[in-house]
Formats: sequence, structure tokens, C-alpha cells
Amino acid sequence: VSEAVRQYANVELVLTDGVEYLRRFSGKIDLLYLDFWVPDPEGAIPGTGRAEAYREAFNAAQDKMNTHSIILIDDTDHIHPWKHTYIIPLAREHGYTVMFTGRQTLLKR
Repeated sequence: VSEAVRQYANVELVLTDGVEYLRRFSGKIDLLYLDFWVPDPEGAIPGTGRAEAYREAFNAAQDKMNTHSIILIDDTDHIHPWKHTYIIPLAREHGYTVMFTGRQTLLKR
């Protein structure tokens, strides 16, 4: 990846836990793109681990989101619970509107 982005001086590569990064991030977020994988807890309904992790990521980022911002969640064309299951209701509470849902889900505020 570093070779692919070398030409872009404004790109900073960070290798860390994404949720922890969001918790520590001090700037404002215009676009929150969520596409990561976590395992389900043993014995849980498939997808539960991802749904909970994505909710955790949204919670870590939500107070840093700009007034006018976008959330894009990848791989949302699965049965519930899945990546977007818990985020969409929370995002709506924070003024987001679902613009598109399918392979990806796009929310804007």
C-alpha cells in the first residue's frame, strides 16, 4: 500500500485498530467509510460480531462527524444482523438519512 500511495503527500498510512484510532482522532470527519472484518463470538448468530463492531466504530466517530457528512458501509447486502444493522438506527437518531442501500449503504447528514 505504501508504494501505491507514495505519490500522494497528503496520505498518511496508519496501521492500528480502527475503532481505537477513531476514539483518539481529534479532527472532524467528512466521510466515514466502514469496511473491516471481525469474527463473531463463539456461539453467536452469524453477523453479530460485525454488527456490534460497526456500532462501536460509529459510536467512536459520531461526535467527530462534520455537520454535513457521509457514512458509507460496505457489504451491506447480507441478512441481519450485519454490518449496518445497528448503525442505521443510531445514525438516524443523529440526523442521517439513508440515501442508498444494497451492496453498500450510504447515509448523509
